Amino acid sequence: MGEVKLAALGPAGAGCEVRESRSAVGGGSLPEVTLPTFVLALPGGDPDDLLARLRVADPPVIARIEEDRVVLDPRTVMPGEDDDVVRAAVEAVAAAEEHRPQRARGLGPGPRLTD
Repeated sequence: MGEVKLAALGPAGAGCEVRESRSAVGGGSLPEVTLPTFVLALPGGDPDDLLARLRVADPPVIARIEEDRVVLDPRTVMPGEDDDVVRAAVEAVAAAEEHRPQRARGLGPGPRLTD
């Protein structure tokens, strides 16, 4: 995934950014050990919703939330899985964007309630 260009994400890549981060080495035997890495932070919105959409993708994509953004860590992507991860990310971001309120997408005040 480290070789995947942001352009492969198409319009979904517009809100993405590459960030420095740290990855956990292991859970049980080395819970405090981390390694430096770079992650792809997906566009804003509801990170829990986006994370849930990635986890039900086919195949499931396991990501995490850092600083209120969903991030993908290329250290967890095996060779040959890049296309599946990119496809799942594009679909999840598009679906999450589709379900965000208009105001959150910058499309105006949204529907008005009347008496």
